[in-house]
Amino acid sequence: MCKQINTRNLLGTLFTLLALAFLFTTTTNASSAKNETDTMKTITASGTRAKKDAPPAKPNASLTNTYWKLIELEGQPATLGAGQKEVHMVLTSETNTIRGFSGCNQFTGSYELNDKQLQFGPMAATMMACMEGMELEQNFLSTLAETKRFSIIGESLILSNGEGQILRFESVYLQ
Repeated sequence: MCKQINTRNLLGTLFTLLALAFLFTTTTNASSAKNETDTMKTITASGTRAKKDAPPAKPNASLTNTYWKLIELEGQPATLGAGQKEVHMVLTSETNTIRGFSGCNQFTGSYELNDKQLQFGPMAATMMACMEGMELEQNFLSTLAETKRFSIIGESLILSNGEGQILRFESVYLQ
């Protein structure tokens, strides 16, 4: 046996469900908007606006055992080296060694760390001759040798000599 469906009742039920869904969506959106407004009123100690549920600020990256990509060399944006590779360095804490790519060749050396003072020892490098990256490499390694101090702010490493900033790096997380 087949039951006949009353079209009028079915349409009435559908209309009621749609009206309830619209009412629920409007109420939820209004509530969300109010929460966002309340969130925007939260002020941090520095006087800047912050969200209530914002995650805490990222801690500073570690000087050692971090891949540091060169961003700035003596106030100028860093360029890519030979083979379009980025100049980078990694300072290893266990052995106080530094290694990386300087624009044309791989390099390695030692460093001394005392509080915020940082000095690099003599560097050894592979001896490739490159069509590009040689000048970058010479500038990078000679500037690195001038380092006296460092500071880390968030994900940025700043190396300075006695007169000011000479190199700036950004931490890169490998995946």
